[in-house]
Amino acid sequence: MIIQFRRAAGVGEGTTIKIYLPRLIDRVEIDDDEMQPLVGSAGGETILVVEDDKDVRSYLTDVLRNLGYDVIASSDAQSANVLLVQMDRNIDLMLTDIVMPGKNGKQLGDEALRLRPNLKIIYMTGYSRNAVVHQGRLDPGVDLIQKPISQADLAARIRKALDKSPR
Repeated sequence: MIIQFRRAAGVGEGTTIKIYLPRLIDRVEIDDDEMQPLVGSAGGETILVVEDDKDVRSYLTDVLRNLGYDVIASSDAQSANVLLVQMDRNIDLMLTDIVMPGKNGKQLGDEALRLRPNLKIIYMTGYSRNAVVHQGRLDPGVDLIQKPISQADLAARIRKALDKSPR
């Protein structure tokens, strides 16, 4: 790589920067997994997203809506619990952060399963699986997504969880 920088001689003449990058002569291999279409809703499935970070919540709801899911979003465990109690509508899956102010995702998940025994739950965290399990915040073997997550991975994990047989 060669970078050239030329400073103008006088006022108002400007500056020129040139960057020369080497040309790639090799053939580029594309992973077939990257080209697979995203797998979305089988039709009429509803997901409750519980995430305290506004930007992450917005990203998740946008991705899931684009995949054809009906999405209900909540910013904390308490408001999610109210939705679970008051809504007559079926909720197929809850995607919840583990670490949130107030009640954590594990506490919410336990309450949600008491209210809706057939609800499928996926937990999310920015921490490693070992850290979350060893601190007692989550049981071994539960569905856990580590943030950040790509659209393709999110789509696959949601579909896999929804397709599991009921508890």
